[in-house]
Amino acid sequence: MTYEELLLYFSIKTLKYSGASFVIKLNLVYIIINKKHLKMEIFNIIVLLISGLLVFTFAGVLRLINPIKNYLKNTGIKLENEVNLLSEARGMSSVMMFGGIIIVSGIFIPKMTIISFAVAILLFLGYAFGRSLSIVLDGKPNKLIIQGVISEFVLGALNVFCLVNALV
Repeated sequence: MTYEELLLYFSIKTLKYSGASFVIKLNLVYIIINKKHLKMEIFNIIVLLISGLLVFTFAGVLRLINPIKNYLKNTGIKLENEVNLLSEARGMSSVMMFGGIIIVSGIFIPKMTIISFAVAILLFLGYAFGRSLSIVLDGKPNKLIIQGVISEFVLGALNVFCLVNALV
């Protein structure tokens, strides 16, 4: 069959732990996969990986650790060192961090893939919609925010595309 290829899958399992050494069992599984399906799977993995790592790292962990410095660097927004404002910033950052974990988990746990796409769509298109509404109601923000809106729409659209393909 010309449109199919053989994929060798390695599964490594730790069977037993004894002191400082591990005993590892290596399983080899052969799977016949349609090339088109394989390409779509790789595309899904790339979209989830980029989406999840961006959300986890930049909107999550870095803003959670140092919101004042990170907001200024990535959005040009100067946050004041005020407890209530920092609490809000860190609260949203932790939501983004856990969202990133859920998004990336879809790569490793097949049953989580649909949920991962849905969370990515919610985060990216939710932010893009809110920022777009703000542009209409409040005026044009700085260049960094505009770049963020464009990135959020693109990543949101890519996740919608992947979700639709996963469901069809």
